[in-house]
Amino acid sequence: MAAMACAFMVAATPASALIVNPFPTLFGDDDGTQVFARVGDVVGFGSITAMPDPSVAGFAPAGDPTGSVPLLSSADPANFSVFASFSAGTIVDQFLNTRGSFTAPIAGLSFFMVLPGAGLYLSTEELFNPGALRLVGTFPSLDTANRYLLEFTIPATESIANIALGLFIVDGVAPVSFTPVPVPEPGTLTLMAGLLGASLLRRRNGRPAAH
Repeated sequence: MAAMACAFMVAATPASALIVNPFPTLFGDDDGTQVFARVGDVVGFGSITAMPDPSVAGFAPAGDPTGSVPLLSSADPANFSVFASFSAGTIVDQFLNTRGSFTAPIAGLSFFMVLPGAGLYLSTEELFNPGALRLVGTFPSLDTANRYLLEFTIPATESIANIALGLFIVDGVAPVSFTPVPVPEPGTLTLMAGLLGASLLRRRNGRPAAH
């Protein structure tokens, strides 16, 4: 952590209402984190619930959703995990199947979920969400260091509370704050949703069998 860039400060301040904690006996309340730092070489990312079909989830360099790296998709079952090695730039699943490769972000990480059919990009970084709302709850583990529960939601209305879309466990991260680059045009995020959706279809059609 000592090597972390000085642009980071511990503890992020939420810009909008926090998300209700789904597992208060296991995780602390939503702490408003928008960007995370790695605390080691490997970041684990696992689903608790099945993802909406079609959808993709993963991480992105802080402040740059155009660099989004898919980790899981709706083609994967619930309770499925992948592991990203930042020294090797590789992603493997819990069966040690290679899932892909990436260029390690230099700064912090945000986490995202995309619903290509709706053209919807949701991020732990609020500025990239519809209406710049807080739509991803970040809940620190009460008993495991450097572990977070993430809950992705869609916006509430006057009559309906936020609707949960997916629950994920992230290991190997610590909270930081970060000032992102200017928000991309809405059309850019919609295009990204489409591109990630195309990646999802390619993965689904060419998916290796689990061992």
